Amino acid sequence: MKSKKRILSIIFVFVIVFAMAATACGKKEEAAEKEEPKQEETSDTDEAEVDDVEDDAAAVDAEEPPADKGKKTGEDMLTDEDVQSLKDSIRDTVISEYLEPNNISVEDFAWSDKDEDWGYLRELVGQYGLAFLACSDEIDISSVDSSLASNPEVIKAVFNGIINWIDKQGDFDMGYIENVFSAVYPYKEVIPTIDLAAE
Repeated sequence: MKSKKRILSIIFVFVIVFAMAATACGKKEEAAEKEEPKQEETSDTDEAEVDDVEDDAAAVDAEEPPADKGKKTGEDMLTDEDVQSLKDSIRDTVISEYLEPNNISVEDFAWSDKDEDWGYLRELVGQYGLAFLACSDEIDISSVDSSLASNPEVIKAVFNGIINWIDKQGDFDMGYIENVFSAVYPYKEVIPTIDLAAE
């Protein structure tokens, strides 16, 4: 008698576990079923209208652009258009965050040729990488020593221009971020080729 009760209790536990699992996995299906209107008796005319609607929906689906390809990875190299767009983002951010607030004209601006400035950018990039790997939304650039940079505000604007561009790229991993920073590296040679007067 005891063994029968034990077997029944084990079976009962399994039934409860499977019921809970089925409920958890089936919540979306239940919601979909609740949203569907109840089917009443339909005539041939109603069925024809439903077929027309389904055909129209299929035609709309065919016209829609393909869905996003998903997360960008290190396998996704930047195209020439991507690199130009990245440089444009740097240009626009330097203008809006440095030149305009300081009333400096584009003609009066000159890129730095000092290693210390571009070394500061490398430090900011490293800090961004650490924040990304730590899954942090906040980048603490205050911890990066800017004392050796001759004009850290320009370098911060360059950095912000790169980050602004990255943030518009959707979902990506660390490999893709490395591709982005590599596209403008060595910073001292590539970034000064950006013409701030170009539109």
